[in-house]
Amino acid sequence: MHMNSIKVFVLLVIMTLFFLWIGHFLFGYVGIVLALFLMMIIDISAYFYSDKSALRFSGAREMESHELVRLVPLLKSVADQAKIAPPKLYLIDSDASNVLAVGKNPNNAGIAVTAGLIQLLNDEEIKAIFAVEVSLIAARDTFLGAVTASVAGGFSNLANLSVWRSLFGLKNSDDTKINGAMMCVVGPISAVIVRILISKNRIFRADQAAIRLLDNPLSLLSALEKINTEVGVVFLRVQAYPAIAHLFFINPLSNKRLRTWFSTFPDIAERISKIGIK
Repeated sequence: MHMNSIKVFVLLVIMTLFFLWIGHFLFGYVGIVLALFLMMIIDISAYFYSDKSALRFSGAREMESHELVRLVPLLKSVADQAKIAPPKLYLIDSDASNVLAVGKNPNNAGIAVTAGLIQLLNDEEIKAIFAVEVSLIAARDTFLGAVTASVAGGFSNLANLSVWRSLFGLKNSDDTKINGAMMCVVGPISAVIVRILISKNRIFRADQAAIRLLDNPLSLLSALEKINTEVGVVFLRVQAYPAIAHLFFINPLSNKRLRTWFSTFPDIAERISKIGIK
């Protein structure tokens, strides 16, 4: 079994046990039942549907035939070099320059490209970006990333568990305070889950792997430099779903606090220096 697959299994087991403890702490036996039910949903959806959830939250849609003409040959070229099936292509209607990759395994994956990135980069540069994303898919970093995003997002929903109290006639005047306190605690914990499991080194490894897939490695440097000039363009939709930020090529979050909490990206300048070619 691949190491990232083992990490996924361990993550789901640990989080299930933790949810059960939280449920018991808050609501006793009823809380255990509710937490078990919730974790069954989260575990199943995280394992089987996390990639689809990430695409939906990002606003991605399947590309139409005329949109694929330019991109398919570029993606197929690097996918063939990496010896994986070409990922399915999606489009995100955003002026921001970014890419999102998902995939449970190398032969069942998808890459979503923003309209802004397609306009910004030339073919060789887009191919270089695809090479990085294909490398992440081949290493199964995308599977771990998508499951982590689902679990972190589900964990954040703990802050709203007091809603369940009203369903069982247990709601009281302290629920607003409980919700606020839970949000203050659970939000940062969700970010910690992401930061523990998603290493910045995955980006450096993917960049190095991408270079080996490219005929023109300098195109990756050129792409990074161009994207670095566009980092001020806000990717509005993703701001509401910070738990999926680490699935992108560069950090899409504009809020400074969220960028700090969900900091799983090295600076672009550091990536350029680590690539080590001129």
